[in-house]
Amino acid sequence: MIGFSYAEYAVPLLAVVYSLATMFSALSRFHAKEFIRKHCRKEKMNQLLEKELPFLTNFRAQIMVSTCFAILAVDFTVFPRRFAKTENYGFSVMDIGVGAFIVSSAIVSAPARLARPKGNTKRSHAEYPHSFVKKCYTFLRPIALVLVFGVARFLTVKGVNYQEHVTEYGVHWNFYFTLAGVYLVYSFLRVFGKWVSSPVVAILIAFVYQVYLSHYGGEEYILDAPRDNLMSQNREGIFSLAGYTSLYMLSVYAGQCIFGYMDSNVSKLHRNMRWLTIALFVIGGLVWVSTFLSVRLVARPSRRMLNLSYLLWVMAESLTLLALYSGIQTVCMLPRAPLLFQGINHNQLFVFIAVSCLFVV
Repeated sequence: MIGFSYAEYAVPLLAVVYSLATMFSALSRFHAKEFIRKHCRKEKMNQLLEKELPFLTNFRAQIMVSTCFAILAVDFTVFPRRFAKTENYGFSVMDIGVGAFIVSSAIVSAPARLARPKGNTKRSHAEYPHSFVKKCYTFLRPIALVLVFGVARFLTVKGVNYQEHVTEYGVHWNFYFTLAGVYLVYSFLRVFGKWVSSPVVAILIAFVYQVYLSHYGGEEYILDAPRDNLMSQNREGIFSLAGYTSLYMLSVYAGQCIFGYMDSNVSKLHRNMRWLTIALFVIGGLVWVSTFLSVRLVARPSRRMLNLSYLLWVMAESLTLLALYSGIQTVCMLPRAPLLFQGINHNQLFVFIAVSCLFVV
């Protein structure tokens, strides 16, 4: 009963906690000495923001912690079923997990961080490998690693006869294969130039994929087709790559904008944070409006198909969370992210794999 009570009032409780945290932090800041508050603190903030963006660390760690809790809790009866993943259509707490994981990975990826000036990057352009073999190794290493984990998960789940929903990704597919596929498709598109991996192309991919779903039988095929060959057995995972790739490309562009804007005036990084927070709230609001229109006029959101409405919903949620975290950092002038969050942020794949092993065991 306690679990259900907390679940019923999760949003009001979170609102109260965040409000109290913001209020107490603001009071603490108000009572600080004027010189420390206006000069030393802001100087320290500027120095730290040159090296890292704490609100991104908090966002990524929060997504990972929430995902891990949901994965482990969903097998217990106390976990409200309405928070579990939907079958075909709709919104739920666990539906946001896979999409938010893609966003949190893309927003700090190497293409996103390339927006930073060369002086701020850990390696200069001359230090990057130029030989064909090294380029292939750099390209294939992350894909191969994720594919190994995908195969290991498939063999483990089948070996222990663990319950699985075929309608989620397919008979043989899993989220690791999706990650590898998204990275492979995005890297392939980048070969043809930056314009091919631009947000315009991402929107075009999402639009064309939605047209296929709505007008050319794609939706009926994914939901109702018999599983009589390898393609149809894994149709959810294969076809959703179009939506995931579009989501990844848009998130990379968001990361480029964030890093590029924060480095536009290094001496006034704290002031940049304020304008960045406002921009995130405004853009997030516009995406929420687009989500509402898409749900009403185009199609209901579907994580299973990764359609346009689901993509917009994930982007709206992610931008709102980023705006809230950047706003808290700006108002409270938090110097850095907690050490635990930093550890989770730098080892996301390891944490996700560890949790996956735990819930199988």
